[in-house]
Amino acid sequence: KIVKTQTITHVESIEVKAVEVRDPWTLPTSIFKARVKECDSHNFHDAPALMEKMFERDYQRACAKEKFTSMMAREHKANTKANGKDDKAMLAEVHDVLLEYYQMWYSAFL
Repeated sequence: KIVKTQTITHVESIEVKAVEVRDPWTLPTSIFKARVKECDSHNFHDAPALMEKMFERDYQRACAKEKFTSMMAREHKANTKANGKDDKAMLAEVHDVLLEYYQMWYSAFL
């Protein structure tokens, strides 16, 4: 038995556009370049000193709220491990713990 196969070849013209060569992406050439002039840190990243300043402002605003301070005092009185500390000492301890973890909490809400 003889099987005859036929092959057909088509010639197509395919035009491949040249890839545009671009400079690598950098912060100073990006849309974020104005951050250096506009933000408090005058940098692309917030410095630890600035983060502490931000925390102090946030904590002052929280302590200015009567509900916050009364809630803290109420929880302090309910705590059996208070060891006779007054409310100001307790607020100072809370301040120090919040300050220690502020950068982590702040970055969670960015």
